[in-house]
Amino acid sequence: MPCSGLNKRKHQCLAPVHAPGLPDEFRTLPALRAHIRPAAKRPELTEVPVQGIKVPINSNAINEFFELPDFKSDEYSYLMSNIKPEKLQEILEELTVPGSKWSMSKQGIHTCRREYLTPLTNVWFYFIRFSLMPSSHGTTISLERMVLLYSILTGKTIDVGKIILREIWNCATRRLGPAYFPFTITILFLKAEILADVKKTGVLHDPTENEPVQKAENPDEAEPMEQEVEPDFETSMFGAPPPSSDVRDELSK
Repeated sequence: MPCSGLNKRKHQCLAPVHAPGLPDEFRTLPALRAHIRPAAKRPELTEVPVQGIKVPINSNAINEFFELPDFKSDEYSYLMSNIKPEKLQEILEELTVPGSKWSMSKQGIHTCRREYLTPLTNVWFYFIRFSLMPSSHGTTISLERMVLLYSILTGKTIDVGKIILREIWNCATRRLGPAYFPFTITILFLKAEILADVKKTGVLHDPTENEPVQKAENPDEAEPMEQEVEPDFETSMFGAPPPSSDVRDELSK
């Protein structure tokens, strides 16, 4: 997930990432980004070494964490790399109100104004803006995000892990701005640490697990538990009816 302070001041995105057993490289967002920046400049790398542990930061690991499928060639990526003029018009008609049009810069880059989006498309744009493709700009929408919106609303296959990985790499190569997806990166490290610990000791230990709470030595000093209120049969869906007085008298004999 992206930093929750996308539209907040810079210092509000520098909060430490809290997790037991986390190395110093992952304690703050700037440190986290600086640590993975060298790997971001080499796309062929699929692992980032941290304290002797190889942390897999790749689309497969991300998809596995979110329990999403992997795609050798997803339809969104294919569409993005094979945009034709007629497809641009089709995307516009699918996502925007009648009379909308593309804006094009001097460099030939297509964008669309958010005010043109239909209500349904606007809801999905809010989702991808804060959860999948973080952006501080809300008035204009890039072609890449428009194609993603089109793929979502038309039911095309999307490799989410590939998108998140690209956003992580793009963020790592920038000098300013918030770090995206710190929680996802943290979980990937902790998972790698667990696997490394199992190989080394043969014992499964979860570094995110809290210490067990000690029981009271004197049972008399333990706080009494509140008695559970028996559900009313008339208002309980799964409760059994209370036995009749005749049955209770028969059982007490």
